[in-house]
Amino acid sequence: MKSIRKKLLWILAYISTGVALILPFISITSWEFWTIDFKLFLSVNLFIPPLLLYKKTRYIRPVIMLMCLTLFGFLQMACPRLPGAIELFVLNLTSGKAFLQFGIKIAIIVIMTLLFSRYYCGWICPKGTVQEMVYQSRFNTTMPLWIDRKLKYLKYIMLGLLILCPLIFQYRLYEHIGPFRVIFNLGGSPLLVLHFAFWIILSVFVERAYCRYFCPEGALLALINKISIFRIRIDSKCTSCRQCEEICPVDAINIKDRKVLSICKEECIVCKECEAKCRKNMINFL
Repeated sequence: MKSIRKKLLWILAYISTGVALILPFISITSWEFWTIDFKLFLSVNLFIPPLLLYKKTRYIRPVIMLMCLTLFGFLQMACPRLPGAIELFVLNLTSGKAFLQFGIKIAIIVIMTLLFSRYYCGWICPKGTVQEMVYQSRFNTTMPLWIDRKLKYLKYIMLGLLILCPLIFQYRLYEHIGPFRVIFNLGGSPLLVLHFAFWIILSVFVERAYCRYFCPEGALLALINKISIFRIRIDSKCTSCRQCEEICPVDAINIKDRKVLSICKEECIVCKECEAKCRKNMINFL
């Protein structure tokens, strides 16, 4: 079963790479959404999954993250980002163009997550990159487990509000409270600046705090990640040395039944740090 899965993964990787390379040269004038921004966004999403097959690609992950931060964050290419796209899609459900304008982008991320896990969060999302840049490992702060578990429900509440507010009240909630608008849109109310400052300061002490507890797109992809086909897996022969547990940026690895390590599928962002840390090759993307 493992060998079949690996062969299928390699086939998909070759297809994904090929499409990513030729995509920028394809021109479809009849499709309004087929812009340079969209082709760039799609190419990046197709280019990253093949990299997940190699352990040493974790070293180029920071380069890709900085590139995506520049292109999709500061230069605002392929906007709106996922939360905004979800709000606009729900807000314009009665419009025939809503799917073409916003739905396709959502569908791409959902399908790719279903296939290759939450690489979008770990490799592409500008908000995640900013948090990793400000995090200071020397503080090594860990939330008490009971607080951590309760706070994680907050992002699912945010996801619900992200859908219900435009659907019922025709109101884009995240447009007004999304904290990272402060740096990516270079503006915002004093309250929004305080909201942004809160998450940035917390992220100095708790790695990817916003991703863990408040991000609605992270909540959506976490739900999809429960049934993703290819993901980080721990071999049953693992000796539970727990070195991977210590290095995980989102605390997605924990002891199951106090005997063996397991990965929380919802929280894993495919950063591949655990895979590189394991000297016995017990962790693989399959």
